Amino acid sequence: MEYRNFISFSSSVIIEIQIGGIPMKKSISCIILFCMVLLCLTACSVNETMELPVLTVGESIEAKPGARSWNVKQGFGKWMSQDASTVFPLDFPDDYPSLLAPQDGVVTLSWDKPPDTYSVAYWNEEVWSDGMEAIMTEAQLCGQGFILPEEDTSAIVAVRAIWEKQLLCHWYGDVEYIFKIVPSQ
Repeated sequence: MEYRNFISFSSSVIIEIQIGGIPMKKSISCIILFCMVLLCLTACSVNETMELPVLTVGESIEAKPGARSWNVKQGFGKWMSQDASTVFPLDFPDDYPSLLAPQDGVVTLSWDKPPDTYSVAYWNEEVWSDGMEAIMTEAQLCGQGFILPEEDTSAIVAVRAIWEKQLLCHWYGDVEYIFKIVPSQ
């Protein structure tokens, strides 16, 4: 007797599989259902850590995370949340990592998990050192970063990044990152 492996399809959506001369019948819907359940179980058993995405400013400065609402998938239908509010960035201007202002005036931003959107705002040194009202200015975005203000003063920068909830993504939320830019002179 000749042994052949083959699959034949019939009009009633039944697969006949003959392996080693032993016929077995399975319906396509059972096979598809089994594959979907297996895919769902493997995709939903993710246990991500609550680590926030890292923002690197320039080539090596790691921005300090501030206020945030961060959510991470911890298994089938379970999410872990981390919500935090922080002090106003101008209350402790010396607590933030400092970046020397680049000569070309463009500050590059890179994340280990790129956000869907982000915005950048800053406060000039005169605002927090002279006791003036703290007026935040939106920065002009440029590629993967933003353009520095033309003033030759220090600035506190706040970057707000947003990660939208997506079907196959295991995290979402928004995080504010703070750092300081000092003049290169």
